[in-house]
Parts: sequence; C-alpha cells; structure tokens
Amino acid sequence: MSSLRQRIPFSSSADEDETEDTRILDEEEQDDLINGLRVQNEESNALYLRILRITLGLSCLLHLVFLASPTKDSPLTIFWPTHASQPLPLTAFFALLHVAVHFNLLLISWPNRPLILRNIKPLQYILMYPASAVAPVLCIFLGLGLPNFMWWSMTPTIILLHDTVHRWILQGEESIAELEKLKYTAKGA
Repeated sequence: MSSLRQRIPFSSSADEDETEDTRILDEEEQDDLINGLRVQNEESNALYLRILRITLGLSCLLHLVFLASPTKDSPLTIFWPTHASQPLPLTAFFALLHVAVHFNLLLISWPNRPLILRNIKPLQYILMYPASAVAPVLCIFLGLGLPNFMWWSMTPTIILLHDTVHRWILQGEESIAELEKLKYTAKGA
C-alpha cells in the first residue's frame, strides 16, 4: 500500500477569498479603509464636477452663439436640412432664459465661487425644469420640426444631467457617512 499516492483534496482560490472577506478589521484598518474610500469618492466627484462644468460651458457658449446669430435658425438644422422650419417665436427671450438657466446651474456646481457670486442664491431644480421646458413644448404645439425641438430640449437635458450627477455625489457622501456609523470596536483584531 506504500506505493499508492496519497490523495490531496482540491482547494480552490474561492475558499481563500471567503476567509479574506470575513476577516475582522481593527480600528486603524477600518479608518484606513474608510479614508481611502473617501479620497476615491472625492476624486471621482471632482472629475464629475469638472466634466459637468465643461458641458455647461460649452452648452452656454452654443446658446450665446445662437443668440448672436442673425437667422435664429436651429443649429441642428445642419444635420436635418430637409426638416428646416421657421424659428420659434420669442427666440431671443427663450435663448436668454436658457443662458440664465445655464448660469444658475454653474452657480450650483461651483461651491467655491468668488465672493461677489456667493451672495446669489441659485434657483432650485423644481423651478428650472418648467422654465426650460416651455420652449420645447411650444415647438411641439407649433409644429416647428425636429431640429427646433431637439435644440430647445438641450437645456432640459443638461438640467437632468446636472441633477443626476449631483444626486450621485450626495449618495456617495451619504454612503461614506453610513460606513462611518458602521464602524465597530475590535480590540486586538
């Protein structure tokens, strides 16, 4: 029987992972883990806000160029020339309204703004959504075509994007705060 080889049971790496997940962390390891997650969250939030500001700036610039345009045709008519139609009535008013909404969004996403702008309280999202939706709704009711509708729908889309990103940021901060509450005491772990 000595010529028989002894059987070694198979052990997968999944078994090792399970023991790693159930390891108890001491206070210092918990603090390091939470601080690492906090730093990672702050870095991703800064990136999101930077991308959001760039998007806002480009959209606002596009609206200002549109406002300065003598024809007041939708810039998207280039992509759909067969759908060209007359411009929206009160185009200058709606363009200025959308620029003001962009400025308001910039105030919300710029917490460390200059002292002059800190006294300006930005409007809430609940007011910006309907204010920016008037022009696209008018385009539908007046039958002004797809390019006009798409152009005037850009600002409500930007507001939705802005609102969504800020909700993500708040959720990340709340998750870190919840982790802080879940810390436990494990002396000698």
